[in-house]
Amino acid sequence: MTTKARALALAALLVFSVLGAGAVGIAGAQVNSDAEAHTPIYGHSTSETISAHDLGAMDSPLELFDDSGEVHELNGTYNDSQDTPFGVRWDKVETSAYTEFPRTSDESDNAATWADTAQWSSTTSADAGNTISDADAQSVPKVELSTSSMASGESTTFTFAENVSLDDPNKRVLMSVLNVDTLDSGATVEIRAVDGDGDYRYAEINSSANGSDEAIVANSTGNGYVFQERVGDLPLAGNGDGSLDSIESIEVVVHDADATVTLAALDADRKSTIEFGTIERDTDDDGDMEEVRFEDYWEGGEAKLTEYDFGEQFDSAVLHDWTVYDVRYSMSALPDEERTVEFHNSSESSYDAEVERTGDVIVPSFIDLTHGTLSLRAEQGLISEKYGRLRTAAVDSSTGFGNVSSEAWTDRTGALSEKGDTVTLVSGISADQQYRVDFVGYLTQEDADALQSSGVLSMGPTSSDGGFFSNPLGVIVGLLGSAAGALGLSRLFGGS
Repeated sequence: MTTKARALALAALLVFSVLGAGAVGIAGAQVNSDAEAHTPIYGHSTSETISAHDLGAMDSPLELFDDSGEVHELNGTYNDSQDTPFGVRWDKVETSAYTEFPRTSDESDNAATWADTAQWSSTTSADAGNTISDADAQSVPKVELSTSSMASGESTTFTFAENVSLDDPNKRVLMSVLNVDTLDSGATVEIRAVDGDGDYRYAEINSSANGSDEAIVANSTGNGYVFQERVGDLPLAGNGDGSLDSIESIEVVVHDADATVTLAALDADRKSTIEFGTIERDTDDDGDMEEVRFEDYWEGGEAKLTEYDFGEQFDSAVLHDWTVYDVRYSMSALPDEERTVEFHNSSESSYDAEVERTGDVIVPSFIDLTHGTLSLRAEQGLISEKYGRLRTAAVDSSTGFGNVSSEAWTDRTGALSEKGDTVTLVSGISADQQYRVDFVGYLTQEDADALQSSGVLSMGPTSSDGGFFSNPLGVIVGLLGSAAGALGLSRLFGGS
């Protein structure tokens, strides 16, 4: 007997074995996820927070460094119908764009940086106290400026002047990313670009101001404020000649009461603003939100982004505590051997066919990954009466599909609701725990046809109510193709 003949005989044997069992079942077979009757089952996380998302090494939002330090993409998907699926705090971003001020003609010889606390100085009036401290966090260098025992009429000035000497001062952009850690009642904080004879232009932290005003950095305590404004558009003050002739220092001045400000970025050298990303804002006061590319973030806190897209200064940035919202880990995303689909003639006379799906769901666990609230969910593709069985079990990864004891299964049909609803099968699930889901759904012939995937694994139920697979020839042809594919024999039949 030739090799081809032996293959045909083996395939035929498989066909008649399956026909004798009265079912069409394929391990790892997919169903058509676009079909109305499809029931997606998945582990759901309200949010996934990645401790270090490196834009220089990663190009999709669900990538992280795994426990061996390699770039790894989570086998999940986020709900891209959300308006704002991503979150970042700008004070938790590690990028050279935050720390390269002041620049010199040869950056390799530039020992000055505003992020070095030793290069700051302070003066204070009366009995007020002050501290300048290193506030590095998550590899993001920060400088904390804090006052104590300040009274009305008193002030404290923190000064950075090392290697600062800029001409065309009014063309420069004053930029800062900062946290307002404390802001006592009555306190104001000014960030000044100062010339050599005492004139300056300034932006202000003031609880009585409108946060969106162009010269206001923030109007309350909070984190991740982003401020950028052309120096020439800021108010002018001081005791010099009445014009800003250059920028010779940056001052942070606290007035009248105590405040603590932590700087994460500082710059007065650029002549253009940095583009950060895209958020939603009501830009025309009509009550509706519009997508805007933004250069300042006066709202503070976590910025909710509409797109995975950043300005060029962030091409190699590391986003610490990068968050992706509404993430699912689908049963269909697991390897083929961890799920099965079977179509049968229906055991219920009211229906033409039934589908039985069994598969595992697991939410991954990594050192650099923090989950929000986890649950095991299903999106109900059928009315409740069409589910003959819906059950779950927590299993060991080595447990075969037929080896789950009856005591381990928990019936979940009580969780069902209306067709189209998202139902929670198990709340408070644990990462790295494997959950097995098994259900039977009763189908019309139309539902059964729509549910079946295209390709050699697409098989209809052995129903007597129409459709190609309602006749024996259709079943045999389909099973021969599937058997050949499953056994790696398709190359013997011309690849079809």
